[in-house]
Amino acid sequence: MRLTLGAEFLSRIGAIFLLFTVGLETRPSDLLKVGGTAVLVATLIAPPFLELILPPLRAVLAGWRPRKAVFPL
Repeated sequence: MRLTLGAEFLSRIGAIFLLFTVGLETRPSDLLKVGGTAVLVATLIAPPFLELILPPLRAVLAGWRPRKAVFPL
C-alpha cells in the first residue's frame, strides 16, 4: 500500500501529537512506580536504537562529513 505524500505527512503529525499528549498526561510519580519495568524495556529497545546511531557516529569520527555519514549514497 502506497501512501500519498499528504497522507504520510498527516500520519507522522498524528503520531507526534499522540506521543506529546501521552507525555503531558504522564505524572512523574507514575514513572517512579514502573521504574524497574522501564529499565527492562529500555535495555531491550536500546540495542536496536544504538545500531542506528553508532554507524553514522563512527563515520563522523573517522572524518566523514556528517551528511555523508548519515546518507552515504
